[in-house]
Amino acid sequence: MPMFFFNFHAVPIDPETAPGVIGAYVNCWVQDSIIEKAEITARTGIENEGWKISGHDTEPYQTTRKDWFSGENLEYFDQALIDREVWVFHTYAHDDED
Repeated sequence: MPMFFFNFHAVPIDPETAPGVIGAYVNCWVQDSIIEKAEITARTGIENEGWKISGHDTEPYQTTRKDWFSGENLEYFDQALIDREVWVFHTYAHDDED
């Protein structure tokens, strides 16, 4: 089954969701048969964590293990092979925005 990668920009719906944080770039790996269904899964997961998506940081695409070489992102891809979906929130505070 194909794996799709999404990168969204999101903001916390409630400040208590992530104290001191004003936004995040969220990487998502979702395994599904079609990209539209995978995107619904990715968006739903982010929203269920208390975040509102403000847009795509990059265009979504189908990906394979060879696209990730090594390091953390390869670990996330491999975890998505097991769990079918992985979200990684890279948060930033107001001071980090510059």
